Amino acid sequence: MNDQTTAKNDPKTTSRRWRQILLNRWLLAGVAVVVLYALLGFLLTPWIVTRYVSNYAEEKLKRNASIAEVRVNPFLFTFEAKDFALEEADNRPIIGFDRLFVDFQLSSLFRWAWTFADVRIERPSLYIEIQHNGRLNFADLADSLPKSEDPPPTDSRPPRLLVYHAEVIGGSFTFSDRSDTTHAQETFWPLNLEFNEISTLPERKGPYTVKADLPGGGTVGWQGEISLHPVFSEGKLSMAGFKLATAWKFAQDELNLAEPAGEMDFSTRYRFDYQERTPLLVLQDAKFALKGLLLTEKGKKTPLLVLEAIEAGGMRFDLQDRELMVPNIVVRDGKVAAAVDEKGLFDWQKLVKRRESTDVTSPISDTSTPESQPWRLKLKEVKVENVAVDYSDHSRANPIALAVGGLNVLFKASAEVGTGPLKAMAEDLEVALNRVSISEADDDTPFLSLDTLAVNKGRIDIGSREISITRVGTTNGGTSVVRGKNGRIRLFEMFNPGDKGRLKRDIAETAVKARAEGKPWSFSLDTFEMNGFRVVLQDNTIVPAIVYDLKDIRASLKNLTNDGKTPIDFKTDLKVAQGGSVNVNGQVGQLGDRAEVRAKIMGINLKPLRPAVAKFTSLALESGNLSASAKVKYRSGKSGPKLYGNGSVSMNKLMLIEEGTGERFLEWKEMSANGLKFGLAPDRLQIEEVKLLEPGAKIVIFKDRSVNLAKVLKSSDAVVAETATQKERAPTVVPGKDRALFPVSIERIRVEKGVVDFADFSLVLPFATHVTDFSGGVTGISSDPASRTMIKLDGKVDEYGFTTVEGGISPFAPKTFTDLTVKFQNVEMKPLSPYSATFAGRKIASGTLNLKLEYKIQNSELLGENNVVLEKFTLGDRVEAPNAINLPLDLAIALLTDTEGKIDVAVPVKGNVDNPKFSYGHVIRQALVNLITKVVTAPFRALGGLLGEKGEQMDAISFQPGNDRLLPPELKKLKKMVEALEKRPQLRLVVQGRYDPKIDGKALRTERVKRALAEQMGVKLAPDEEPGPVAFNNAKTQKALEKLFKRRAGDKAVADFKTQYEKETGQKAKRVKPYLALFGWESSDTTFYQAIFEKLVRLEPLLDNDLQDLAQRRAEAIVKELKTTGGLSPTRVTTGSSGPVEKASTDAVNTSLTLDVIKPAA
Repeated sequence: MNDQTTAKNDPKTTSRRWRQILLNRWLLAGVAVVVLYALLGFLLTPWIVTRYVSNYAEEKLKRNASIAEVRVNPFLFTFEAKDFALEEADNRPIIGFDRLFVDFQLSSLFRWAWTFADVRIERPSLYIEIQHNGRLNFADLADSLPKSEDPPPTDSRPPRLLVYHAEVIGGSFTFSDRSDTTHAQETFWPLNLEFNEISTLPERKGPYTVKADLPGGGTVGWQGEISLHPVFSEGKLSMAGFKLATAWKFAQDELNLAEPAGEMDFSTRYRFDYQERTPLLVLQDAKFALKGLLLTEKGKKTPLLVLEAIEAGGMRFDLQDRELMVPNIVVRDGKVAAAVDEKGLFDWQKLVKRRESTDVTSPISDTSTPESQPWRLKLKEVKVENVAVDYSDHSRANPIALAVGGLNVLFKASAEVGTGPLKAMAEDLEVALNRVSISEADDDTPFLSLDTLAVNKGRIDIGSREISITRVGTTNGGTSVVRGKNGRIRLFEMFNPGDKGRLKRDIAETAVKARAEGKPWSFSLDTFEMNGFRVVLQDNTIVPAIVYDLKDIRASLKNLTNDGKTPIDFKTDLKVAQGGSVNVNGQVGQLGDRAEVRAKIMGINLKPLRPAVAKFTSLALESGNLSASAKVKYRSGKSGPKLYGNGSVSMNKLMLIEEGTGERFLEWKEMSANGLKFGLAPDRLQIEEVKLLEPGAKIVIFKDRSVNLAKVLKSSDAVVAETATQKERAPTVVPGKDRALFPVSIERIRVEKGVVDFADFSLVLPFATHVTDFSGGVTGISSDPASRTMIKLDGKVDEYGFTTVEGGISPFAPKTFTDLTVKFQNVEMKPLSPYSATFAGRKIASGTLNLKLEYKIQNSELLGENNVVLEKFTLGDRVEAPNAINLPLDLAIALLTDTEGKIDVAVPVKGNVDNPKFSYGHVIRQALVNLITKVVTAPFRALGGLLGEKGEQMDAISFQPGNDRLLPPELKKLKKMVEALEKRPQLRLVVQGRYDPKIDGKALRTERVKRALAEQMGVKLAPDEEPGPVAFNNAKTQKALEKLFKRRAGDKAVADFKTQYEKETGQKAKRVKPYLALFGWESSDTTFYQAIFEKLVRLEPLLDNDLQDLAQRRAEAIVKELKTTGGLSPTRVTTGSSGPVEKASTDAVNTSLTLDVIKPAA
């Protein structure tokens, strides 16, 4: 045993034994095989792989491929390749990796399946590129692969495969898009995938894990189990922090969006099963979140959409059942903007660019589910929280903008689509819009605002086309109805029914289409409520503007529907901040065919209308309030609309004052109209009673003769021109011919305790009076042309005067019929001095007035009779008045005043009131002037009228030339003069002696020559004795004429005169012979001696006072006759200044008589 052991341990023996073994041919053959196997595996295979890959890529694929190092372990059945790269011919990368390691298992022989213990790819890179032509680079790569001529196998079962472990470490995926103008590229890195027991063997599942980092941040995770035979996978998919900007880069040329902000999270549990080409996919407990979303249109600064978050949880999707169920969706904290341009396009529509394309996409054949099964969507709860909204519509003629500070929405919804018309419904709709405002598109100032607009319990059913809402309500807010300086109300223009923007047109088109399809939309709103609303009414056409603030407006509408039957109930209550309140309620038909309205206005303060009053007048509205109540019914029918109503109206405590003086212009304590009834079809307006309590008015005539009633009205040239144009164009309307007047009737008007202050500053002496207790009534006012309105009013004038107005008138056609009598009784005249001063240039010293004015108009013809009775009327001092009549008023008064101290005058007034130049005041004034003128210009005719005489010749007494003796006819005149003067005790007769220089001078000279001739002849005459005629055929007379002529003209006077006479007459003069004259022999040429007599008359001198004395003697003769024979008081007659006559006569001289007024004793 020991020897054998020793032998075995002998080195030589051992060496020999090993040598035998090693030199065994079978062993050597095996070693050779192993070495060759090793050489093929370790050396040849890597070289072949390296070379083949490069050549194949170049020859077959027309691309470049390279591998830095390939290692094969033929004993461990591992394969390793490093730094592989496949590139396009222009060196653009396609695919590559840093290291690929594959561990193949020999157990594949036993399993009859390709089995791998491990497949590992480190830092792989994949480049997917959309080229300029729109094709994927991998599509081109596939097209370059060799095509097999063998038909595809009929057995579609996958090859048997088992991979115990597969992993991708640090991979990257680059996606590049060169098809758009803007080149986009993103790289997803690192990408890590791990699969365990991936197998195509039946009923084998393997877990897997996929992790990847997304560009710009974010991760993708995918884990679960997967089976390739059958195809099955179940697990969880998640994505966190995906940047929307990453996807935008590849779609930016198709979108009008600037780079968006926001990141998305998504996770879901899924189950996928694919058997017999029927995919089964179920997503459960899916969660979605989009945070920090920001979308902005390119080139714009204002975002279209900003959202803090969109979140949905618990979602479930079932492909087989075609159902998507979302338990809740929350959209919160953000802002959405939308705008419609002038062409009616939404800016959101323009976010996706439209491209022309001729490609036709074939529909995907889906045999997985029956065509009759629709897709169903269920949203159990949708919430929108605190999302602001900005919307503008420029498609309207008047662009508007809507802003919502916070939109909150809650509803649930369901929908079915795919097998017929869309079926969608939203239920339990609750909407709250906070801080709502509407403004013009380019103006941030809102013209309508609401604190809250709420929609409660709404329901929208698209399938049945029904919209129903339980309540819509607003809280607070307000609007301004502003009339601009141009007279336009912008708010009304903004909501003009004819201004149809895109949204309104779309709604209208949808409604029209629905009606055309025979299934119109139905709408119902149970209640609309408005609370705490405020409206500012402002009129900027007036400066300062008129402003009324309507506050605490509460309004409601009920039963709003489009069924065409249900009436709408409405109610409105509001307060006026300036004072007052309004209540309106009633019911109106949907189609506007009927309505019942009850309205009550209480104490509306009128003082805010002060600027309007100031614009059109020079008055200030100090106070006033308006109240009214009415009940109105309206019905429309085939014969036309019918309107019925009744009510009352009152305006109290009105006070209008003058701006300049602050004095009251117009006021009343109360004005009310009661028992008011109005209607259309038949037309009528009836008022039982109008009451005017304690009215007060001020009437002033200014120095320029303008009246305050007209002067307080302001006018402009435009208004005057427009009024004139309207008058030119307006046809004359005659009631009952061109058209009938609207029937109006007022049973009675009562006036109580009225006051009128009257002043006239146009007079030389300003005048004022005061009418108080002006009361009475007017009855029977009617637009019926046959009606007669009766008037009876009275009042006190100053302290003791009284005035009445009584009569009848046709109120709507006064020119057809007017019969009014206005009386003034016991009115003191002295305060009327300003009128007499202006009219006549004289004050009134004393007197009382009783005036009766009758205004009678029949068919436009005025037939008035004004009776004036003045008692103890006297004029006072003279006053300078430029327009006063220049008439002897004292004489006129004296002529008109009777023995009782009264002046009783009737002044008829006539005229046609249709005459454009007709003026009642002018007619009255002219009548008075004519009366006075007639009296004072023909006073003796007036005196003669008292006696029934014409009186034409009573103003003159005739005398023979050169004589002062009264003849009998003239004595008769003087007797009647005395009778007339006795009837007018204020008159005094003034006798003005008159002479005629021609005939009275000749008569005086002739008488003096006759007396001188008588003296020459020796005849003596008494002082008053008439000389008698001259006997020119008497020789004694002829001789006395020659002597007298010589004595006055010289001794040669007769001879010279004879020569001149013969020369002028052409006849020889025959003188008397002196010696024959002694015997009584006269000359036969009497003409010559008559010429000598006339020559002597011409030569007879006449003193200056000779004629004046004659006239004075004549006046004194008249006065003497009136006093002595007529018995006229010396104070009633006197002589005046004497002088020549104004009009010469050939046979008599008239001495003038004038009338004067006896001056009262001082």
